[in-house]
Amino acid sequence: MIHEFNNPMPVETPLGYGMLIYVRDGGTFSNDVFAIVLDKDGVLRHFTSDQFKFVRNDTFGIRTEWDPEEPDDEDDDGGDSYHHKHSFGQ
Repeated sequence: MIHEFNNPMPVETPLGYGMLIYVRDGGTFSNDVFAIVLDKDGVLRHFTSDQFKFVRNDTFGIRTEWDPEEPDDEDDDGGDSYHHKHSFGQ
């Protein structure tokens, strides 16, 4: 099965920065495969989850670590359950 993301997400790969376009289910015995378009040349490359990481993007709620001084989103229940350190393969 293939899942195409409504909004491509910025990622960092060993080949440079790019945008995550879709993920293909690898099945029971294989890793999922992620399609990423590289910024530098527009080439579509395929990676597994251990070969890229998401870059900080506050639009999508991706943060490198929680900042206790940063206000929570107004539409949540007031808890800090979402705000935690993301490793993303680091």
